[in-house]
Amino acid sequence: MRIMNVVGARPNFMKIAPLMEEYERHPDIEPTLVHTGQHYDEKMSTLFFKQLGLREPDVNLDFLKLQSSARVVFTNSGGIQEETIALKIPCITLRENTERPVTVEMGTNQIVGTDTQKIVHAFKAIMDGNFRESRIPPLWDGKAAERIVDVIEERISDPKVRRQEVIKMN
Repeated sequence: MRIMNVVGARPNFMKIAPLMEEYERHPDIEPTLVHTGQHYDEKMSTLFFKQLGLREPDVNLDFLKLQSSARVVFTNSGGIQEETIALKIPCITLRENTERPVTVEMGTNQIVGTDTQKIVHAFKAIMDGNFRESRIPPLWDGKAAERIVDVIEERISDPKVRRQEVIKMN
């Protein structure tokens, strides 16, 4: 019996690990583990699987490439909702809320829940070209690291801050 497990972000691999171990107790089961490529980094993922003793995926998809070539993305993942803003790809979220409201306010994300009629209606509208253009939210310019360095340098160069830090260390 062939079973395919499609897993995205790293925490989900930890959730599925006990199931993968259970499969080993059943010689009639042929499990395939597919990594969607969400947050994929070859070096980090190899280390992650090795250190935690998890089985490495049989297949690693280039998820960002798949998303960028999509006409529409259906998801329940907050991270994917964010990625669709940057890619300017319409997104239909299959849950009742989002922890990423900016994806609805500024992006092409629509929260439709699990109602089949709402899902189909949203899909038809997108296919007919009826969706908002995505705007990149403020500070989503890829310069977060530069801003962090600026804040650190500013804090280090401020004599009051340095004095307070020295006092805390003593």
